[in-house]
Amino acid sequence: TLSCDHTKVTPYFIESINSKKGFWAVPCTNRIAYNLGLCNPPSDKHYVLMGEHVSHKARGIFYLSTNADKPYALGFPGGRRPPYIP
Repeated sequence: TLSCDHTKVTPYFIESINSKKGFWAVPCTNRIAYNLGLCNPPSDKHYVLMGEHVSHKARGIFYLSTNADKPYALGFPGGRRPPYIP
């Protein structure tokens, strides 16, 4: 959906602990821009891995998409290789 399902916060976090794909988020100013595909960072290093392994240096507003059912993590955008997976 195009909304946030806060009831899935715990399952998302649990999956993030051992996910091989990861929950990668993109920095973006707002949900409308994200939904329109207008959030295109200048390089892959601007994406942030969310969940258990989130960088404590990350600052800002980030958005990501998930699968509706398990496994929820979609991996790095565009199926590209992520900068790292812990």
